[in-house]
Amino acid sequence: MKEEKLIELIKLVYEEDLALHLKTRPVGSETAAKLAEAIGPYNRFDPEKVAEVIRRFRGRVEGWEIGREYSPVIYVHIPYWTHHREGSKETSGERINREEREKLKQELIEAFKEAHADEVDEISPSILRFWWD
Repeated sequence: MKEEKLIELIKLVYEEDLALHLKTRPVGSETAAKLAEAIGPYNRFDPEKVAEVIRRFRGRVEGWEIGREYSPVIYVHIPYWTHHREGSKETSGERINREEREKLKQELIEAFKEAHADEVDEISPSILRFWWD
């Protein structure tokens, strides 16, 4: 789906209460930031702050899923391999060691807590979930 259509979908989901449960496919950081901005203000969810946090991690994550679970939700995918990082031109890469992955997760958690995420969950070793009430 084209970025413009995803942005329109997210706007409809929030402005028209089109759906209470929805999640995009994984997208890159710039698209994810635009989708966060499209959500608009929602309780303590500050779209500009969240977009800034997303952009800060450009090139370090594998992708983002933006959606709604009654309220705004973001899933971030942590890569296991260097060539899985968004924007990588490599066809094969090196395995990212556990310490580096854990450091990235902690940085993400701290950044999204500063952006007032109400829930922070580790869904799996490679997926973090951030949710705002």
